[in-house]
Amino acid sequence: MNWKNLVSLLVAIVMGLAALWIGRNIILGKQVVTKEDGDFVSVIVANKDLEPGHLIAAEDVSTMKWPSDAVTKTVFTDNKAVIGRAVLTPIVKGQTMFDGLLAAAGSEGGLTALVPDGMRAVAVEITESSGVGWMLVPGCHVDVIASLRPGENATEMAKTIVENVKVTAVGQRLAKDRGDGSRGTGEMMKTVTLIVTPKDAEAIEVAASNGKLRLVLRGANDTKPTQSPGVRLAELTGGPVDSAPQPTTKPAGGFLSMLAALAAMPTTQPTTPADQEVYVRRAERIIRGGSEGTVYYQRRANDTEDGWNVTSVVEEKNDSKGLFK
Repeated sequence: MNWKNLVSLLVAIVMGLAALWIGRNIILGKQVVTKEDGDFVSVIVANKDLEPGHLIAAEDVSTMKWPSDAVTKTVFTDNKAVIGRAVLTPIVKGQTMFDGLLAAAGSEGGLTALVPDGMRAVAVEITESSGVGWMLVPGCHVDVIASLRPGENATEMAKTIVENVKVTAVGQRLAKDRGDGSRGTGEMMKTVTLIVTPKDAEAIEVAASNGKLRLVLRGANDTKPTQSPGVRLAELTGGPVDSAPQPTTKPAGGFLSMLAALAAMPTTQPTTPADQEVYVRRAERIIRGGSEGTVYYQRRANDTEDGWNVTSVVEEKNDSKGLFK
């Protein structure tokens, strides 16, 4: 073999080995740097699916290594910070635990943890028709419509009394999914639980005691207020729409309450057209024998002091004779 060819071959082999050695060192060096200099943090993750209201136990969570630059301040890194706290929203297996998923430390589990400050949880009885065919699930939003009769002589009317409230529970189920992963719609539940303000809770109680309630389902993105003033039966049958009944009760309560009511009343009517008469009213306390009461007078504003007429007498304590017997 030509010695020149041999020298060239040896040089090529040496340079190839040198390149291999340098490349190996570069690759291994990068791996060492990544392994030694990489910054990882242990974060808390769920070991299984967790439903709202569930109190987290030690076996419900574990740790997982995450790059520190991917971990926000709200993510839990110590399992002591989550054990014993209640779940607010459904959590799936492997999900990272962060503060927004859990109720405040010290909160009780179950429905109590799901009621925000200043709000109330109220249960409403439903049937298949009043409960949207038993298709409601926790998390959806509904309006509450009441069918009422405003007065003895008034026709029945339907009106939305509570709007856009969240269904927190259907029966005793707080999560959308049942344990088998199905949505759980179509189940024959007797009640749904709504999260409402205290005033809305009072409105629901009054309406349920004096009429019928029906839940109507809202769309997922529908948050607009209801503009309808309500519908009366007369509107559907074509008859005249009756106005709200006027109060017909007499003044009630003791003498002091009567005086307070009279003091709050204007002594004259508000300004009216010239063709309407204006009256002035007053009241006098009368005690005669064993009878006590109040006599109410009125006269036209332009009459003299002799024009007072008795309009009504309210007796509070009567003997057998009465005030004017």
